[in-house]
Parts: sequence; structure tokens; C-alpha cells
Amino acid sequence: MKKSLTSLVLAVFMVMSLCIPAAAEESTSPADGNEPTCGKVFETKVSFTKEDLEALDQTELAQNEKAAIPETDSAWSEPACGKVSETHITLPEEALLPPPIAPQDDIADWDTIVQQASESIVYHASNLELGDLDFSHLYLSEKIPAYELINNRLVPLDIDYYPILEDGRVTALLLTYEVDGEILTQLTSALVDVLNEYLTINTKIALIFDAVSLYATDGRTLTKLLDSAQESPLRDRIDFYGAASFSDSQIGFLSRVVCRSVSEAAKLECDIVPLDVPVSHRLDVDYVANISEKDLKEDEEGICWACCVASIGNFLNYTPKYLTGQSVSEWRYGGNKGGYLNDVIECLEGIYEVSYTAKSNAVLHFFSTIEDSTYAGYPVYGSMDNSGSDSYHAVVFSGFWINGTSKYDCYLMDPNVKGIHMATQSENGGIHYISAENGNHMQLLQAAYHR
Repeated sequence: MKKSLTSLVLAVFMVMSLCIPAAAEESTSPADGNEPTCGKVFETKVSFTKEDLEALDQTELAQNEKAAIPETDSAWSEPACGKVSETHITLPEEALLPPPIAPQDDIADWDTIVQQASESIVYHASNLELGDLDFSHLYLSEKIPAYELINNRLVPLDIDYYPILEDGRVTALLLTYEVDGEILTQLTSALVDVLNEYLTINTKIALIFDAVSLYATDGRTLTKLLDSAQESPLRDRIDFYGAASFSDSQIGFLSRVVCRSVSEAAKLECDIVPLDVPVSHRLDVDYVANISEKDLKEDEEGICWACCVASIGNFLNYTPKYLTGQSVSEWRYGGNKGGYLNDVIECLEGIYEVSYTAKSNAVLHFFSTIEDSTYAGYPVYGSMDNSGSDSYHAVVFSGFWINGTSKYDCYLMDPNVKGIHMATQSENGGIHYISAENGNHMQLLQAAYHR
């Protein structure tokens, strides 16, 4: 009788746990057995034959149900310095697995995407601090397929990620999404570094978002790119403690992902983009980092609201005693606790002695307020509704960009992701933001501004 795949994986894991010093040919780690140094990756490789996979219950695999395999931390060490962790699951080419899950169809036609990318990179490269780009040698790649894990099943993400390349490396991403039938785009430098690191050793890629992390895969190798500072409650988690913690279904879904190469599919026509149309202004607000979800203690909550208060206060140069989100939350609650709009107003007044006005409930057609306030030198606090869940996220609007009467963009500081980011006002007046590092669509719900 053939072994089940679960038994096989557990057996392999036990051998690895007991014989790690003698398995140098199967895994790479420092000679002294300690955690990898900067730039190193600790790899675990497990191979499965066609016979092993045929022994798997195909019905269970097709339904992608979670198998109960006990977690363990005895054979896995996280790499130092935030480097990626990799678990290699090698599947035979002829394995009998369910058909691939295709990513969603492109939201916009290719010519439109090329035009939007050309305009966005010319208009926003300076304000997003993308560096000294050679606009005559920029190219757009086909989109990177993206998925999210919901009910332990891979579901195509409703956001398109298009890499913009210079000299073969990713220099920015154009995000495309749809709101009430309207196609919106957003340029970002988020993920650029981790994508370039991944693509130096992998020729194909797809992205997978789970509740707390972003992964990349080439269909055989699962690589954690980063952990999110905020949990996405509608998604499930991928167990990532070594090969033995992968359920049968999770091993199977790697083979179901559609992966693509990142390559120069179209040259951006930056030279034909008019340079004298937009009007823009941006304040150089501080980035104040949120506490990562995994670093919060059991009785603690996210403090993105307090980080935004600190960012505004630091920029305005008021009482530079409370410079972090932790110190603001400590002043208000005595520890790391979630906050509300009234907490923001009272902290700005009590700590920094600056008066802000609250705008509550669904905020529509708020772009002019952001424009007026930031132009006068005052950043705007924004509470974003995380689409499809009961969670919220705070950001600081630091500026604006106007292209005639057709497009209205905002610049913002996101305490979850370092860098300068963008949001866009839709035709119905809502202000929308995509957090590239966790693939979430948000809309402005509440705000606080100076007047």
C-alpha cells in the first residue's frame, strides 16, 4: 500500500530534523549551524514523485481543503536581517494535479495600460522620489499574476500589478483596479526592492497574499517576500515553518498558480507626455513606522492612528517630545491601543497644541480640502475603510496632483510601508488607495484637517 503524501512529508521532515548536520547536500546553512548572515537564504528542499502525488486524494486536493499536519519549529530558522525564507516543493512535470487557476482578465486593454504607465511615470517620478530615471529607456512588463488565499483556496486578486522596468530591473509598479465600473491607476515604488531580489534568481513569478504576508512563487518554490504590519482578516494564513507544515492542499496549489516572466513587453512613450498640464504640491512629512502585527503582544492593538499623529506633529515641529506612534499611544492610553478620530483630534491638541477639525462618516469629494490644507502647509489625517472587512487603516495625506479636470491624485504616508504613496479620487468622489504590500483596496472614510 502506498504512503500518503502527508506521511511522506512528515517522514522527510523527521529525517531532516534528526540529520541536519549530515544533510549539507540538501540544505544550505552557515557552517556553525547558526542563523544565516545577511544576504543568505536557508533553503529546505523536498521532492515528490509522480507515484507520491497519485497516492494523494485528488478530490481533497481539488477542493483545496486544509489537511491537519502538526506545526513544528524544530527544523526551521528565520533568516537574519529580514531576508526571505524559502521552502522548495518540487513537483514532477507530469503530475496529475487540478488545472491552473487563471488570474483575472486584464482590467484595461494593453494600449490604455501603456499610456497610463507612460503618463504616471513622467508626472509622478519626482514626487515619488523614484530617482534619476532615463525616460527614453523605460519599458512596461505584462502584469504579475496575483492571488489571495480565501477559505484556504487561491482566488485571483482584483488588482493588476504591472512592473515598469529600466535596464531590466523593476523601478516602479503601476497598479490598476476598478471602482464602480471606473478604471483607476496608481503608481508606487513599494515592493521594488523585494521583487528585484527575487527576480535575480527566478525567471517567473506570481504573487500570493495571505492574511499577514506576501509570497512569491515560480510554481515550485514558495518564498516569503515580507510580512504585513496589518492583518487582512478575510484571508487565511499559509503555514510557513518548513516543508512538514504544508498541508496536502497547500502543496498542490503551488502547481495551480499561473506564473509569468517579467520582461520588456512595451516601450513607454514618455517623450509624448505633455509636461505643463498638472498642478502638484507635496509636503515632506516624516515616515513613522507602525508596529508589525507579529510584534504586538496579546493585549495590544495596532497604532497606525498614533503613527499618523506623530508624523503630522513632527512635520509641524510642535513639541518634539513624542516622535513615535508608541509614545503618542502611551500618552493617550498608557500602551499600544487602537484609536478613533476623537483620539486623533485630542492628541494633536494635547501633545502638539495644533487644532484640527474632524470630518466623519463617508467622506466624498474631499479632494479640495486635501488640496487647500496641504497647500497651506498642514498634512491631513485620513482613516481608510479596508474594503470587504471590518478593519480600518490610518494614513497621512501630504499633497495633491491635478491634471485639468479629469484626474485627481493625492500623495500620502502609510505607516505600514515606507515610501511615498498615491491615492486617487474616483468619479463618484471617493478617494481610493491600494496598499501594494498587502493587496488591499481602501477608501477614505473619515478625516481630520486644519482650518
